[in-house]
Amino acid sequence: MNLWMSCVFAFTALSVVTFVVFYNSQLSPSNLYQTPNSSSEKTSIIACDYGLQNHTFFMWGNTVPHPLGRISCQLYKTQSHYITRPLSEEEAAFPLAYTMVIHKDFNTFERLFRAIYTPQNVYCVHVDEKAPGKFKRAVWQLLECFPNAFLASETKKVVYGGFSRLQADLNCMKDLLASKVPWKYVLNTCGQDFPLKTNKEIVQHLKRFKGKNITPGVLPPKHAIVRTKYVHQERIGRSNWYFLDSNETKGRKSFLEQQSK
Repeated sequence: MNLWMSCVFAFTALSVVTFVVFYNSQLSPSNLYQTPNSSSEKTSIIACDYGLQNHTFFMWGNTVPHPLGRISCQLYKTQSHYITRPLSEEEAAFPLAYTMVIHKDFNTFERLFRAIYTPQNVYCVHVDEKAPGKFKRAVWQLLECFPNAFLASETKKVVYGGFSRLQADLNCMKDLLASKVPWKYVLNTCGQDFPLKTNKEIVQHLKRFKGKNITPGVLPPKHAIVRTKYVHQERIGRSNWYFLDSNETKGRKSFLEQQSK
């Protein structure tokens, strides 16, 4: 019995060693980087190597440079799974317009844009004037791949919560009015938004309003009355932009005061 058990153990150990040697031989550099039979195989091997080194790799065609690497627009849209045609007749007949106000985190913006993109819609992107030049170029190069997306013709240095933030949307809306796309509604987003509904679900929801504006109007809470009653000015600091409070009341009575009478 002991001899039989020893033989079984020896056979099992030999099988494991053989498998490990064979597996390692398949992963050796000489096998990984052997001359491929096609350009696609070569691309896959090099891309995997770059990925293991935490680098980004893309092949490049005779097209405009892309912010995500040297890759043609068509290949980028295919690899990133962009929607390239309307998914229903209902959506095709009800195009939407988007304003997108952004200032940082290109990867986040790219993910948002991909999530809301459809070819029948139209997109205006406002990049904060204070954003780094590298970020601005990346956004511009991305939008060059999409004929129905563009940068705002006029940009502002945006202060969050200030009028300049609203002005950025208004600038895009002005550009959208000149668009040839017969959009039905305009939706405003910022760089950190993300959709919870599909384009078709959004279309079906908006159609219920039959062309009416759905911007909500509410009375401000007590802690926010100061923002509507007094003048606030945007100022430039040494390292940031900020609000300057004042005791000057706005020239026109606040909405809250009118409603209280």
